[in-house]
Amino acid sequence: MLLADVMLLAERMASRAEVDTARLDSTDADSRVAGLEREIESLKTTLARTQYDERAAHHEALDTLARLSAEDDPADIFELGSGGVLVYDPAQSQTPGPPSRATSRRSVLLAEATCHYCRMSGHLLRDCPTKKTHYEESMVTDVDRHLRLANGDFIPKGAGSAAERVERYWSTRARMMNSHLVNERIDAQASGPVADWDEVPIDSAPVVDEFDALRDDVRTLRAQIARFEEDLQHARHRDLDPDPHWDSWVPPADMSAPVDEFDVLRDEIRTLRAGISRLENHWRFENLSDSVDGSFPKSLVDVKPFREKLFDLPDSFGETPSQFVAAMGHW
Repeated sequence: MLLADVMLLAERMASRAEVDTARLDSTDADSRVAGLEREIESLKTTLARTQYDERAAHHEALDTLARLSAEDDPADIFELGSGGVLVYDPAQSQTPGPPSRATSRRSVLLAEATCHYCRMSGHLLRDCPTKKTHYEESMVTDVDRHLRLANGDFIPKGAGSAAERVERYWSTRARMMNSHLVNERIDAQASGPVADWDEVPIDSAPVVDEFDALRDDVRTLRAQIARFEEDLQHARHRDLDPDPHWDSWVPPADMSAPVDEFDVLRDEIRTLRAGISRLENHWRFENLSDSVDGSFPKSLVDVKPFREKLFDLPDSFGETPSQFVAAMGHW
């Protein structure tokens, strides 16, 4: 029996050791699972950041292609360089700008020797005589180190150099302004020659400040809006109350001089106050008539007889005030 007990105890201890070993293995497995989960979360974060960067680069490339397709023909502004790669050529571009990083040595040298404003070789943009002339004539200005028109707008895009497009813009604007002023001058002075007006050149600079023209337009629009609001208010007023008395005041026929509207309103207020006072007196006399005989004066003229009736009311002894006054007179 002792041997059997020893064997049973040995088996029991062996089984317990297996259980403890299994528990240790499960703990290691849990730690490995936690590590894998952290790695998965890190990979997810990296993937999201990479996708965001790739999406931003994709949109930037699409915007660049759309801008290039809208501005110039890639076949004209790019030249075929070594390896079949298109290289930017500022001499052929209609939108002059600094060369990109992918330009070749030849295009860089060409860009350094060509002005991006007038597209003439031999000088740079800062030494361009055409740009200096346009500065003096107030045709262009410098906004944050970028050339802009004198009114703050961007230089229009199109064929030719930037200097040609600036001159074309101002000549077209001057032609439109001068034709507008000529028409106004002819309408204002229909008779007689227009002195020194035909001597104004068609392609000269604008003779009227743009701020003055815009200010006149704003004033005209404000006047039109005010007139429209007045018409709308009159239309709404006529729809609400079609009575012509409220639309416009018509003086009586026997009046020799017009009456001020303020006086008319003041007289109307006085009439209303008199009517209110009469109604208050009417209400007061009506309360008194309940204690007499039910009769009530029809107008303010009958107030005196009504007041005399009040002296005919008998007191607790059966004597009226009039009888009491008569008795006092006999004393």
